[in-house]
Amino acid sequence: MDLLSKYKEILSGGAKKLSDTFQSAGNSIGGFITDLPANKAYLSNKVQQAVLPKEYIPAAEQIQGQHNYPLQPDNLSLDNEFTKSNSAQLNPYMVPQNTPYNQQIEATKQKVINSGVFRPAMQRYLSTVPVYGDYGNPGGGTTDVSPTQTYHNPADYSQNQSWETSQGPYQPVVEMGITKGQPVDTKNSDFKAVLAHELVHAAPRNMKYRAEFNNFFEQITPTSSPMLYKVGLEYSKNGQKPPNAEEFYATLAMQMGPNVLKIPEIRKYYENIFK
Repeated sequence: MDLLSKYKEILSGGAKKLSDTFQSAGNSIGGFITDLPANKAYLSNKVQQAVLPKEYIPAAEQIQGQHNYPLQPDNLSLDNEFTKSNSAQLNPYMVPQNTPYNQQIEATKQKVINSGVFRPAMQRYLSTVPVYGDYGNPGGGTTDVSPTQTYHNPADYSQNQSWETSQGPYQPVVEMGITKGQPVDTKNSDFKAVLAHELVHAAPRNMKYRAEFNNFFEQITPTSSPMLYKVGLEYSKNGQKPPNAEEFYATLAMQMGPNVLKIPEIRKYYENIFK
């Protein structure tokens, strides 16, 4: 079976499974539309997992904190740090190395997304997002389009890519900063909060709201929306407004969780994420 035929077969089967899910759950048309970004991204991700060659993200010991993602085209020496597939025509699907700390981060990710706050469709999608550890930014996190997609196709990369995740073919990956020589403190509430923040970055959304939310961010002030402005300051805890709308978006979600749905001025931006 050629690649195109395999792709079509998986796409058809995945579409039927999604259709069965909607029917068995008795979803309304409104629910279908709300969950469409997550379901499209989930189906796209499963197809990519099945048909694309795999490429392993370097382990923290290999990276040694010397490089930051996304990779840049002029970092040619990074090319041989990846375990490459035989296909030069396709973007490979990124897979974390099977290290103890990556296993711990993955287990923590599953606890976060199974916490009961995410919509089932978003929970299902986020379960497919790769997570891995790196020594470069202990205590922090980063969400990017896959390093290889950025490296080999820099023209495809842009900030705030998460609004287009459901449009594909983008694969978000989450990097968590860990400390060399120490186990990952997955019980630390800050670690879970940072991971939740990064997962929200990876969450696909309704594209029609992107420009509107960006404008909302630009207009928000201590006077116009004092409570939301104050919550936004938690981004870096330095009293400064988040640097862009995307960080504001993820910070509100991390700090407020499903309570964002109680606030009329931002509710619609999060309806497909929280329940």
